[in-house]
Amino acid sequence: MGSTSARPADGRWDRLADLAFKAGIVVKAIDGAFEAVLGTLFLALNRAGIDHWVRALTAGELSEDPTDFVATHLRRWAAHLSLNFRQFLGASLIIHGVVDAALAACVLLELQEAYLWAILVFAASTGYTGYRAVYRHSPALGAIFLVDAVIVALLVWERNRLGRHGAA
Repeated sequence: MGSTSARPADGRWDRLADLAFKAGIVVKAIDGAFEAVLGTLFLALNRAGIDHWVRALTAGELSEDPTDFVATHLRRWAAHLSLNFRQFLGASLIIHGVVDAALAACVLLELQEAYLWAILVFAASTGYTGYRAVYRHSPALGAIFLVDAVIVALLVWERNRLGRHGAA
């Protein structure tokens, strides 16, 4: 009798986990596309153009708080951005973004081969984010790490779930 009443709860858990999984993968796809666009902008704009955009994006925040940590650091970073670093950052963002978006799309299409690759790539990226969060003492990177870790765990869960259903 106890196992019969547990089934509906298990079904709700499965639906909730599936919804969280799909939402997380969609977020990874959108984030990947955004990274690729941002990387393209880093390659297309010169330092003055990047500095202009950063100043425009931070003007409102700095008018409210002239000492805003993020805005002041972004402006300082943009003012000293070298060509080599801009090219490296642009290429890195494009590659990482395209890989993330493509893997997320393949997982959403339920291509079985994509699950293992997505787990490996997303876990490596998540591990690096965790390392940077600890090294930099960054709560923002820590939050990104936690979200990415949940997405990887849900990806493993979904792969195992599909494997069970495929074997049944």
